[in-house]
Order: sequence, then structure tokens, then C-alpha cells
Amino acid sequence: MNYRPRSPSSALSSRRLVVAAAAAVAALASGCGGGSSNSQLDQGGSGSGGGSSGAADTTGGGSSGGSSSSGAMMGSSSSGGGAAAGACPQTASLAEAAHVTMTVTWPGSVSTNQGTGTVDIWLLANLTVTGSGTNLTLGGTAQTCGTTLPPIALNGAGQLVSGGSKVQITFPATVWTAPSMPKFDIQGTASGWDSGSSLAFKPVSAPIGVAVPDATSAWPTSAWSFPAGTQIIDADGDGEPGFTAVPLKGNGVVLPPTGLGIFGSAPSADKLYIVAKNNLSLTGTRTSCSDASGTANVTEFDNHVLGCHIMNGMDCTTGMANTQADFVDQSRTVYVPGAATFKAKQLPPTATCADVLSALP
Repeated sequence: MNYRPRSPSSALSSRRLVVAAAAAVAALASGCGGGSSNSQLDQGGSGSGGGSSGAADTTGGGSSGGSSSSGAMMGSSSSGGGAAAGACPQTASLAEAAHVTMTVTWPGSVSTNQGTGTVDIWLLANLTVTGSGTNLTLGGTAQTCGTTLPPIALNGAGQLVSGGSKVQITFPATVWTAPSMPKFDIQGTASGWDSGSSLAFKPVSAPIGVAVPDATSAWPTSAWSFPAGTQIIDADGDGEPGFTAVPLKGNGVVLPPTGLGIFGSAPSADKLYIVAKNNLSLTGTRTSCSDASGTANVTEFDNHVLGCHIMNGMDCTTGMANTQADFVDQSRTVYVPGAATFKAKQLPPTATCADVLSALP
């Protein structure tokens, strides 16, 4: 598996080779917190109440950004609100914000305990509408605007090394707003614009920071076992592989350890370089001219840690098993997606990720 930083245009081209369609999830992204969708290391973990990975893991207590996650899309609704049936205006194009809330569980790892929590993913879609009446087709692109993951509790070994009780990984807002971050094709249908109208979006596969030859292949168990021909992409344009998560520190929250041993013998990582893949679909109902809500079906929420940076030091040793980066990757949170819901709101066509986070906190 070779890594080479690439320009935003070439990164986007590679991503589109593997994207079927489409949060968040960043890449969702993406996400780590202790792991990813299965994870994003403790995958950057923030969850409701956690850090934002957007992601999503993978963001610190709010959303900054996915999806590993990871991203996908939501139902659209037209401008206005609370109008009587038949009164909602129709439109040929619109921007739609969505906030997906998902329950997750995860097993223990070499340094963390098993647990349960909540992942939040924020998404922004730019949609074009065709058709009329009760047969509307929605198409366009979506991007992850934020992901938060739950904090991950360290086990006895992890506490001995780090001197703390949990890890909380976050994703800065600049990760998700980077021009090189991917956008994913999405397709959906709607039965109208008024309250009570149905809408649905097809499943979207949303890899962030990685392009594999076969988009349907299973997510590997190790960061070093991606199939031949895999491309690693500098998704946020910072010169490092994948996209960067920043762990929190203080009040019992510690930086993730890069090995086991007596307290202080293994250095801690203050940055994690993550790749992620999320897959989700949305089905819901318009609740007003400008709002919608419903169920999200998340089938993938995966991540891996390809590298890291040592606090007050250099980048972690990496490239194979039994390195510092490998220890962090094997300690990541492997999330198991559970029940998920979404809320959506129409925004002005010029809406940004900041507008999404403000409209759907």
C-alpha cells in the first residue's frame, strides 16, 4: 500500500472511482475515538457528549466536522414551514442539511474496554429535483460536515501506560471544510413537498482518505492489510495520509498510548492520521415545508489509523505490525452500528458546513 499526497483534483478523481453514491458519517467519515465503524481510534471518538470527529472520531465535543466516519444523505424539504397541505413551494434545486444520530457498541481492545454510546454525523447535500407531483427524483452530491464520537474507557493496561481513564478524539472543523475533502453522489425520491410526503435516499458508500480497487470488498482487520492497488489519499490536504484527528487531554482524558509498559515508558500520540468508510441510507417523511425526519440505516462505520504523531516529538513508527502506529490502530474503537435516526432542514443554496451545525445542533 503506497501513500503519496495528492492534489485536491487528483484526490477527488480517485475517490470517485470507488464511490457508489453519497454524512456525519465522515468519514463520516470517519472516524477513531477508540476505533471506528468499526471505528476511528477510540477513533477520534466523540459522540454526543464526546468530541467531534467531524465523522465520521472520526472531532471533539462538537462537530467540526465524518464516516468514518463518514457521509451520506438526507431527505430534502422545500423552503417555508408549517404550511397547509399543497401550500409548500416547489423548487428545482436546494441545499439540505441532515443530522444523523446513531447508537453504537464496541468490543474491548488491547488498551480499552468494551462500551456503548452515541455517534452524531452532520451532512450537507446540494440537490437537483426532476419530475413532478408525487414522483420526484432527487440527485446531487453530499459531504460530511461533522462527526462526534463517544469517549472510550481505558482498561487496566491502558490506564497503567497513560495515567488516565479515557480517550476522547476530535476532528477540527478545518478537516471537514478543506477543499480536498470528498463529496459523494447521492440519489433519492420524494412523493411531494408538503408535510406527510415521503422521501428516501439510496445507500451511499463514502470512503474518506482511501480508495480500494473493489468498493464492495470487506474492510480489512489491520491498517497494513488493505488489498493491492489501494490508494491512500491526503483527504484534508495537510500533507499526512488520510485525515487528521486530534485527541483531547485533561480532566482524566488522556492522549492515546502508542504501546504498553510502565507509566511513561510509551509515548502518547497527539495526532492520528485516519482513513474511514461509511455506508448509509435514509428513509423519512416531511414534517413541514422546510423539515424532515426519519430512519437512517448505517451498514458500515469503519476506520483505521495509518499513522500518528508523538507529543513533543516526531511521527510514530509505522508501515508494518508491531510499530507505534500499529498499536494505536489495534487499540482503535471498532464500532458496531445500531439504531439511527435523522433530522433534515432545507438551507439557502449557499449554505456551508457552519450553517449545517448551526441549524441542526
